[in-house]
Amino acid sequence: RVIRKKPGLVLAAVLCLALGLGANITIFSLFNAVLLKPLSGVAEPYQLAVMLGAREGGGFDLISYPDYIDYRDRNRVFSGLLAYRSVSMNLSSSDYPERLYGAMVSGNYFSVLGVEAALGRTFRPEEDMFPGTHPVAVISHRLWQRKFNADPEICGRTISLNSHRFTVIGVAPADFKGTETGELFDLWVPLMMHAQARPQQDEAPADMLGLRDKDWLILIGRIKQGVVFAQAEAEMELITSQLKQTYPKESVKRAGIKLSPHVGLGPVDYIEAGRFLLMVMALAGLVLLIACANVANLLLVRAAARRKEVAVRLALGATRLRIIRQFLTESLLIAMLGTALGFLIMYSASDWLASLFAQALTPGSLDFSLDHRAVLFAVTLSLVTVLLFGLAPALQASNPDLVPELKESLAFAGRRRRRLSSLFVVAQIAISLVLLVGAGLMVRTLQKVYSVEPGFVTENMLTLSLDLKLLGRTEEQGRQFYKDLMERTSATPGVKAAGLASILPLGWASNPHEVFIDGQGLQSDGRPLTVDYNVVTPGYFQLMGTPLVAGRDFAVIDGAEAAGVVIINEAMARRFWPEQNPVGKSFEIGGRFRRAVEIIGLANNSKFSNLQEEFRPIIYLPLMQNYESYMTLHLRTAVEPMSMVAAVRREVQQIDPNLPFIEIKTLEQRMDESVWPQRTMSTLIISFGLLALFLAALGLYGVLSYTVAERTHEIGIRRALGAQAGDVLRLVMKEGLRLVLAGCAIGIPVAFALTRLMANFLYGVSARDPLTFTLITVLLSIIALTACYIPARRAMKVDPMVALRHE
Repeated sequence: RVIRKKPGLVLAAVLCLALGLGANITIFSLFNAVLLKPLSGVAEPYQLAVMLGAREGGGFDLISYPDYIDYRDRNRVFSGLLAYRSVSMNLSSSDYPERLYGAMVSGNYFSVLGVEAALGRTFRPEEDMFPGTHPVAVISHRLWQRKFNADPEICGRTISLNSHRFTVIGVAPADFKGTETGELFDLWVPLMMHAQARPQQDEAPADMLGLRDKDWLILIGRIKQGVVFAQAEAEMELITSQLKQTYPKESVKRAGIKLSPHVGLGPVDYIEAGRFLLMVMALAGLVLLIACANVANLLLVRAAARRKEVAVRLALGATRLRIIRQFLTESLLIAMLGTALGFLIMYSASDWLASLFAQALTPGSLDFSLDHRAVLFAVTLSLVTVLLFGLAPALQASNPDLVPELKESLAFAGRRRRRLSSLFVVAQIAISLVLLVGAGLMVRTLQKVYSVEPGFVTENMLTLSLDLKLLGRTEEQGRQFYKDLMERTSATPGVKAAGLASILPLGWASNPHEVFIDGQGLQSDGRPLTVDYNVVTPGYFQLMGTPLVAGRDFAVIDGAEAAGVVIINEAMARRFWPEQNPVGKSFEIGGRFRRAVEIIGLANNSKFSNLQEEFRPIIYLPLMQNYESYMTLHLRTAVEPMSMVAAVRREVQQIDPNLPFIEIKTLEQRMDESVWPQRTMSTLIISFGLLALFLAALGLYGVLSYTVAERTHEIGIRRALGAQAGDVLRLVMKEGLRLVLAGCAIGIPVAFALTRLMANFLYGVSARDPLTFTLITVLLSIIALTACYIPARRAMKVDPMVALRHE
């Protein structure tokens, strides 16, 4: 009933609170989906633990297959221990081939997870005993629907994976997405089909299943009832020490074993994601503090209007605790309404949040739906906000001076309430300044990043990656394929130029290769010098718009039988041959390309891994002399690049109908993705900053509006005694300016201290950039003073006679 008397004020409080709570619930839904929610579609997920090897000095290792067998068979703490390794495979089909993401798994994978097939069956023990004997696969529910039209007769059907025939034996349940957060598995094959699933992998020799010193598997165990994590970890540590004694010269070099609850992220990724998300949650928490201060101010206004009512209640015998309980009950109702509206905000923002992280996570891989953790978080946050915004008004309203209140002498109470309201407004402005400075730094970072000259032209460039290794092509077959591909795509209508490169720029890749240069020593740790390399075709530099400043480009004469040649960039020339012309000089490259090479060209610098890096030394090798199975086709087009995909796919299928494209993107898209961390952080901080600015301006407006209403009699007397409209304007604006300056005085040093936490996201701008701090302070002051001007202008129009007659 009390709330119904002031619906406008209650609505304003609910909206402010909903914005603050909605922001926090939305971010927590992401935090929950990434770090807290267990694997979906799995039985008793809290019994699962991921097991990795702990390195000496920090870090984690995977586990070899022979070690896995020992851990599986010797332990007494797991009811089951599975092993898996994610893998990409090519699926051939009647329309066009497709690259799938899945896993090679031990035969007990599904049974340990407690996952039963929605159609057909999962793997049997005998299908994971001998290499290459059981080419069977379980496909995901999504793949079954998307690629096979939910065919009920799919079980028993043969599909082609990496040009090998596999029989589909089952379809996984719809809610089972795999065992990695942020990814969706398309299919699963037995570990014993390793050679077919990962053919000719340089890092995975054919006898990978028998080598104890090759760590490549992730282990997940289901802990037995009554066994705690520490006990399970101690058991696995004991087995590790036994393996060290049994095989002193082989793998078991790890310092120990690390067990952690399995939520789909490895320990390193879990820590990094946790740090990022905790920082974002802290930003959302600042917005909530501003909202709480706003609501507290509104409730102070409401409490001031009820001070005579409270005085009467106290005079009639009510205790102070009873009054506080009444005010907190009303605050709790407001918080409940705000929380309900906050959930609606979360639902409406979940798609936006998913799109924001689409470049880091596979779409549909995260579950943002509500669960008991999200509801508990929202309820707890609501109770905390009740204390944050409801306690101060309740304490003040419950302790009036009875005689003045009953005599309606309100001057002292008004001054006391205004002081508390002013403190809330100062806090709002200070917090808003911190958020806006962070937003300003991120905007400046993006400006700096996008103004970087990458060293190549991004317009009208289509990139399509190809991998011949999964099809088992020999080096000779691969060379011929790429030669045919260049001829056909170069002649495709709409294509102006074509080229191949093993490394796509701005892909956050580092591809170091050993070099041995006369007069240059080893690295400080005794290892050979390394520089990044890229394998390219003739015409690559002209295609990319990266000019050669000296020497010549690769040509057809630089074939497999010709003398080794290389082109270097200016950064490498400055590092190893300063003040010299490097063209004509020779050095030796190591690794699998080991040979002596002569520098035939010097190319302009260009960004290699990301836009933020300094230009790094790079060597360019000709494809015909240094074969790579994984290459990216670059096409400079005369039309919109993505419109050429179908035509290029037809040309590729004419050469090899089983070869899929791995990624199809324009170079502009790649460039945009390279700044994803900064852009995402910018979007979040700017969103929070604008929300904070709106709430702070609203709070300042509300305080001054009520102050003007409360001082109407005083203003009327001033006007009657000769004060001009400008004098009244200055009076009100002066009070608002005092609050703004106080908030900025507190917010600036706090922002100085906190912006250092953003250093990893900044580029080309200091965390204490004076220009950003100045512009944000001025902007906040202007907007805040604009919020002050509206009630000040209303005060200018006070009619003295009306004000005096009202009193």
